[in-house]
Amino acid sequence: NMNKLAILGDSFCRPVAGSSHFSQMLGIEVINYSWAGASNHNICQQAVEALKDDADTVFVSFTSSVRISFKLSEDTTTKELYSRYYRPHDNRSEQDQVDENYHMMCSCLYRLSTSGKKIIWSQGGFEHPSFGTVQEWDFKLWQENKIDLNLWDHVDSPDSHQHITNPQTHRWIADQILKVF
Repeated sequence: NMNKLAILGDSFCRPVAGSSHFSQMLGIEVINYSWAGASNHNICQQAVEALKDDADTVFVSFTSSVRISFKLSEDTTTKELYSRYYRPHDNRSEQDQVDENYHMMCSCLYRLSTSGKKIIWSQGGFEHPSFGTVQEWDFKLWQENKIDLNLWDHVDSPDSHQHITNPQTHRWIADQILKVF
């Protein structure tokens, strides 16, 4: 029984004003922490904030490992969680960056799974087949919480900030999330 859902992720999870979005079709209270351009590090930060909330369920959709964050400012007085981070492309090896993202995701999933909240998650853009040849990653500890749905598989408008614009697809996504519970 799901009463309040926290959503963590990137632009796939963030509604665009005036457009249909699965998060608005669930029939329950939703607290949406996601934001466009979020890295997996930022999604882990979203999880830290979401765990402070009274949502009983958390849905997290991870993103591509090409997004990174680093500290831009030492200003710790700001109330803006992400204001001290900037996301450039960097020149580390691709494998180092993918490994780092994998470890961040495992840490996030561990923290969520031991929180006492129900969690469902999707690999999202992390090592998504659309990037070409990708390797399999070991998420077996959290496999039972992984939803058989990847928002990145349903892009119908690559130029839209929302990526998925068809209201019927959003309804189907909402139904898949609700079916888990």
